[in-house]
Amino acid sequence: MGLKPIGKKIVVQVFNKPEETVAGGIIVTTKADRAEYREGIIQMVGPGYEGDLRPGDTVLLAPFIGTEVVLNKERLVILRPEEIPAVVEE
Repeated sequence: MGLKPIGKKIVVQVFNKPEETVAGGIIVTTKADRAEYREGIIQMVGPGYEGDLRPGDTVLLAPFIGTEVVLNKERLVILRPEEIPAVVEE
């Protein structure tokens, strides 16, 4: 199962940040993790989008943008193209 964006929306898979585990084996996460810039890879673009972004592009995601969902244990963000501040080039 996947997500198909509607209109000009874009679906980005967010790269998972390494989890921090304390001595007792507890995984530590905070809401502050989302307050940082993240990287992700574009999975799909909607049929109404006619820009330069393509599936497979690695992009920078600003904090607190889009709609974040978890599907098949993958973190995905659905957002408008203008919410993406930059493409990451290697």
